[in-house]
Amino acid sequence: MANYGTMREAKSETQDITLDPVLLAGAEAAVRRLSRDYIQWVSADIARIEQGFSRLGTGPEQDAQAISAMFAAAHDAKGQGSTFGYPLVTRIAGSLCKYLKQKKNSPDMIAAHIDALKAVVAHRLAGDGGAVGERIAAGLEAATGCDPAAIRDDLP
Repeated sequence: MANYGTMREAKSETQDITLDPVLLAGAEAAVRRLSRDYIQWVSADIARIEQGFSRLGTGPEQDAQAISAMFAAAHDAKGQGSTFGYPLVTRIAGSLCKYLKQKKNSPDMIAAHIDALKAVVAHRLAGDGGAVGERIAAGLEAATGCDPAAIRDDLP
């Protein structure tokens, strides 16, 4: 999926889309206002992932619930990251989603994703995180056996 700098640059696969400039400006301003709160939202998502992680190993039914809770929180982070200027969060959370969908629950691998998400938030690594962000995301993708292209294709 293409990453457009503004909504005005968006195109469908078959035709250009013309949007009312006043409505467009209002929508872009709303996204900018909401972006101010994004770090709090993603921090809450990370806390939910950590909460699920802490419940792993307590039994098969509890593990299934914990994995489901972690997946839901990671999916929320994945879906919002790029919208609010943090595509690296989207990529890392997407890797975790793919990993959990494979029914894998290595504590070390899940912890590595949590640590990476926390580092992005703590250091406010907006954008793709540059070379450091690429190394983090690519390392997680390689370690989990998740196809990086498939993760990116699945991004909102």
